[in-house]
Amino acid sequence: MLGMRVTKCFWNSITELFNILNPKRDSAFWTTVEYGILKTPICTMVLSSFVFSFTRVYVEYSFKALFYFAIPLFAYFFLLWTGFDKVKDEDKIQHGFDEGSTLYKIFKPFFSLAAYIFAIKRSNSLMDLETVAHLCTNNPRQNRAEANELTRDFFNRLKYSIFAGLSTAYLSIYLPCVFLPEKSTYGMQQYLLINNAWIIQLFIIVALTSFSVYFTYLIPLPYFDLLQKAIFHLGYWEQLDRKPGPDEHIMEFSEDFPYPYMDKQIISHNDQYFKACATKGCMTVAAYPGDAAQFFFFHIVTLVLLMFANYLLLGKLFKDRIVIGRIVKPTPEDNSLWFQLLEEQRSRRPATG
Repeated sequence: MLGMRVTKCFWNSITELFNILNPKRDSAFWTTVEYGILKTPICTMVLSSFVFSFTRVYVEYSFKALFYFAIPLFAYFFLLWTGFDKVKDEDKIQHGFDEGSTLYKIFKPFFSLAAYIFAIKRSNSLMDLETVAHLCTNNPRQNRAEANELTRDFFNRLKYSIFAGLSTAYLSIYLPCVFLPEKSTYGMQQYLLINNAWIIQLFIIVALTSFSVYFTYLIPLPYFDLLQKAIFHLGYWEQLDRKPGPDEHIMEFSEDFPYPYMDKQIISHNDQYFKACATKGCMTVAAYPGDAAQFFFFHIVTLVLLMFANYLLLGKLFKDRIVIGRIVKPTPEDNSLWFQLLEEQRSRRPATG
């Protein structure tokens, strides 16, 4: 898994380099160097090492090995599907065939499949933080568009972090317990005593550690600053459970309103009433009333991320306490496991005397 991630980073770095050397992607020489000399050999070596390591597991467990190793792939495809929006014109291949021709009818399923693949890739792609900057404007439509794009990007980063944590713990903690070799290299039957409580604790520790490391990698300080600037203009709407009084000024919400709404302004939208809640230091709200994604995005950035940063160090100390505590002071489960192992070894010894 580590080899696949390193290979992916290497692939992206090579792509960025050749986008500079060959920006129009029209040079056969640079394309040959990129794919024929660099990308293809590296990917072939990584795939060959994986197949070599997987061979013994497959020979011993066959279908069981395929099933357990396919679970992370199915989970990854499911996460990609959850981020899928819709097929846009930019995802369709410019084939040049006449839509009434026979060749177009033959290749139409392939064009549709390719369009879906490109749409899924686009919907789940992450922003390039080196080319993205905050647009400071009082136009509420542009503020909402920026917030929607950042919301999509943030939840994609959160989704990838959760997958990285769970998949790392699954492949490094759970799978070794599933594929314990039943026989030694000499063909002798063997077994291993497993402390299930410790395995569960270790799975949780590895999952949370991998999640926190990958999450902090995907959300650096410039990205956090970008989120803060976006929600500064966005604000949020608080839904009222009462009908405003006659002395309260009520406005009808309109997407085409050229200015953001003032703080504490009450509006009506879809037979519901909302009250504007601006951020500290800003007196306007540009959010869309009743939009759950924008509402959760605002509170996650203003509250949850700050709590995550504060409790990250505490979680690391708690993790070290558990791991070091199991080493220095074994639990009763560890002692009983040692006693059970000693009793089994004594029972196997031939009787003397």
